[in-house]
Amino acid sequence: MIHMSDRNSPTGEVAAILSQFPGPVTLFPSKFRILITSTVAMLLVALFIWFTWNAARSGNLLLVAVYGFCVLVCAYAVIVSALASLTDLYFITLNANGFETQFAWKKRRRSWNDVGPFAVLSFIRGATVVAFDDETCRSGVSRKFNLLMTKHNSLLPGYFGLENEDMARLMTEWRARALGLKPWIS
Repeated sequence: MIHMSDRNSPTGEVAAILSQFPGPVTLFPSKFRILITSTVAMLLVALFIWFTWNAARSGNLLLVAVYGFCVLVCAYAVIVSALASLTDLYFITLNANGFETQFAWKKRRRSWNDVGPFAVLSFIRGATVVAFDDETCRSGVSRKFNLLMTKHNSLLPGYFGLENEDMARLMTEWRARALGLKPWIS
């Protein structure tokens, strides 16, 4: 029985997803959030192009390189956001064995035995992310960045129609059910 007055109990949407255990259940990102991300990225491309142009006029090659790199990163975000809104290149699938994420062209499968705990952490200026530890995470720049910023080696890539608090609850509860651990919800 789900007690909605319990502050740790999931929202109705999370409870509906959990009722589909052992799955598989595939979640896709919110189209509205993709639109917002794409719009912000396009504005940043324009802003960094302007910065690059001004830096080039002043002859500051270091700033030209830095702002040029920012243009490329933001342009990549625009392309990925556009593709995510038009295709199924962005999803998470939960099942009894683990979960699979796909972000753009990067697909990754993880076993519930290799991950945990899921936590919502403040990332940069109040923005939150769902972070977790992954025993199979390879060493690299992304892992080091995640550890530096969140003290966890992995992040869930984006919003799948749930707020981060609900996504962390969903992942924690699904993992608990899959591993036969004591669930949050009775």
